[in-house]
Amino acid sequence: METTPHDRELLLREMHHRVKNNLQMVASLLNLQVAHASTKSPTEVLQASQDRISSMSLLHEKLCASDNFKTLDIKNYVESIAEHLVVSQNRSRKILRCDLDVKEFSADVLVPLGLIVNEILSNSLKHGRSEDYESIIEIKGTNKDNHYHISIRDNGGGFEFDQGIRKDALGLKLVRGLANQIGATFNYSNLNGSNFGFSIPIVKSAQ
Repeated sequence: METTPHDRELLLREMHHRVKNNLQMVASLLNLQVAHASTKSPTEVLQASQDRISSMSLLHEKLCASDNFKTLDIKNYVESIAEHLVVSQNRSRKILRCDLDVKEFSADVLVPLGLIVNEILSNSLKHGRSEDYESIIEIKGTNKDNHYHISIRDNGGGFEFDQGIRKDALGLKLVRGLANQIGATFNYSNLNGSNFGFSIPIVKSAQ
């Protein structure tokens, strides 16, 4: 079907809208990173910022490659983020297991969601190590009861809230803020490793 001038205009407006929103998101992330960078090396700060921006870039790369420019399968997106982080952080010895149900979400939901997954996975890749047995990270996604439930767990030693996941830590602030943005609930437990979970209401967020 031939694209009309009106269709092209709508597509161009949509593209400008997304670019503007993403640039604002990048600026906000960099401002937050600068405010929390006093105890980290420049390399750590740059790596963290690069991974966050890459998670956003991956989404739009996949949207442009698909027939549908507005929605994308969450399974495809989350698995791509996980693969990217394993390579970028040189964690090839980590065993990564992904088991996610297929579900389409809009880009407005997937951008914050991708950043949430990026923060949690980065934490597990860096700190979810175990010296006594193989280091395993599991990602599960289940479409149930009008919610999409995602859990990310590792078999490391876990950590205390006042240490690895302090209430003022940037990663935790981002996860909570982004979860609120898409109406998702977030929880964490420290049993037999680190266990992160969040639920996204499908009725409110899916397009």
